[in-house]
Amino acid sequence: MVNFLDTVFRVSNIVICSLIFLYLIGRGGIAGSMLGAAGISAFVIGFAFKDIGENFLAGILLAFNRPFMLGDTVTSGSVEGKVLGISLRETHIKTFDGKDVYVPNGMIIKNPLYNHTRDGFIRKQFVIGLDYGSDVKKAENLVLEVLQSMNGILQKNKGPNAFVNNLGSSSMELNVQIWIDTFDKTFNSSNLVSDAMISCITALDNAGYNMPGDIIELKNYNNDQIKVRKEKHGTI
Repeated sequence: MVNFLDTVFRVSNIVICSLIFLYLIGRGGIAGSMLGAAGISAFVIGFAFKDIGENFLAGILLAFNRPFMLGDTVTSGSVEGKVLGISLRETHIKTFDGKDVYVPNGMIIKNPLYNHTRDGFIRKQFVIGLDYGSDVKKAENLVLEVLQSMNGILQKNKGPNAFVNNLGSSSMELNVQIWIDTFDKTFNSSNLVSDAMISCITALDNAGYNMPGDIIELKNYNNDQIKVRKEKHGTI
């Protein structure tokens, strides 16, 4: 922004001083012609480079509003990753699978922007299936005890939470939520979630809880036809 504003003010001063000089020496007609030609040229160039101008103006808005900073983890459209660079035309994002994506600033302005690390807190969650007939409250307390003993998981204002949010066909789904401080570089959020899942599953398994699988029920409404085929062709 400093370089951009410096260029704008420098060019503006040159143009204004040149026009004033022409008027002072009695060449106002030339100055008026220059202004008219400049206006027409600006219209033609603006129409031809509409997309570039759109991204350019969007970059100025992003520079003033600052919805993200370098190093923030953001999601814009289908792109998610860490911001490595910001220019007046595009934003450089490094995805988690190692790709470098240069997103035009106009797309960032038009689409919803998710900043996952602006305030330093991010919530992660996972689901644990419990067998029907299990003591749900005891399971919730057991999971919370495990999470409260883990380093890297916030405990005070944004403590862990566990609750049943869905009744599936073969199990009750226990939704587990934890909060992580993204400014603390001691812990990796992905590894911390993995450790939390393993610890919770191990504790529930040691307490005698079953981790049910999917139950598939097959129904056959053509028993009469199968009996006829068995009589004619033997066992199928």
